[in-house]
Amino acid sequence: MNGSSFFSEHLPRWHTRRTSTPLLQLPDFLLIALGLVLWCHSALNRGVWDAVEQLVYYNIL
Repeated sequence: MNGSSFFSEHLPRWHTRRTSTPLLQLPDFLLIALGLVLWCHSALNRGVWDAVEQLVYYNIL
């Protein structure tokens, strides 16, 4: 018995649907675009953006 047959027998069918790669990447690109729009059109100074950048890096690592 290999591992793939075990999972295919025990997982519900809705879990085996495939999602397209662009749909999986869409939220990431939308978040980047939102950050760019906020950076270009807000009155926040460079110090605020430095703090946001450090917070993002802290949460990623």
